[in-house]
Amino acid sequence: ETDTERYGQDEFWAEADAKGGDCEDYAISKLYRLRGLEWPLERLRIALCYVETGEYHGVLAVDCDDGQEVLDNRQRDPQMLSDLQAIGYKPDKIQSTGGSRSWVKWEWQ
Repeated sequence: ETDTERYGQDEFWAEADAKGGDCEDYAISKLYRLRGLEWPLERLRIALCYVETGEYHGVLAVDCDDGQEVLDNRQRDPQMLSDLQAIGYKPDKIQSTGGSRSWVKWEWQ
């Protein structure tokens, strides 16, 4: 369900609920769930990218010891950045630090 359909706004970020949500709502929900499991906030960042269809998309990037993994409601399992690149994802921006309202360019190595 789009934000326009649900909230009457082009963009409205909220946690997904029983009615569902859009991509960034799912990313926010995953962030809250991992925080509830005591994951450090500095390892959890909302990120924005373009998917293979050209649509703009929000995901949760998780900084792990072996690299950054992405939790994406379009993918069944967590993905490494290289896996997302292989299917046509293109990075745009990411929170500068977990919980921050500032954004930086999302660079994939």
